[in-house]
Amino acid sequence: MAGAIRGVCRLQPFIKTFSLISQQKVTAFTKPCNYQYQNACRSFTSQMNKLLSEMRFTEEHEWVRQEGSTPHVTVGITDYAQDSLGDIVFVELPEVGSQVVEKDSIGAIESVKAVSDVYCPASGTVTEVNTELESTPEVVNTSPLEDGWLFKMELADVSSLDTLLTEKEYKDYLHGLE
Repeated sequence: MAGAIRGVCRLQPFIKTFSLISQQKVTAFTKPCNYQYQNACRSFTSQMNKLLSEMRFTEEHEWVRQEGSTPHVTVGITDYAQDSLGDIVFVELPEVGSQVVEKDSIGAIESVKAVSDVYCPASGTVTEVNTELESTPEVVNTSPLEDGWLFKMELADVSSLDTLLTEKEYKDYLHGLE
């Protein structure tokens, strides 16, 4: 799916710049798309809404995306988090193979503004880290929900995902922060 979404990014001038986790679904356009771009714009919007609805979120602004019905998940930070941090200059990630515990600090993200801990959304074992972030940490700013993922893990208990926030619950949580 990432390739398909990346493929339509050339449409950026035609669609409203938006926060992926914002007050509304991704549906607004700054101006009507030209006829030739209408289907691609609809497809892009549909893919982003589907991506968000499949994720779970924490109050610490991490997201979790489960790979099918397996105990394997991908973890990253939300658009809200990366926007709050500003330009990201360094990412410290957990080691592959390490056992992690829910709500423990397992890494850090350094920006020009601050350093913020990365908290583990669930207990399990880290299976992969995004090594691209070592040389290009700014990817977390430009693509927090796709290419800017932080690590992958195998959950100790898949039902722990049920305790995380849905997209709607996370948006409501963000409204409470304003």
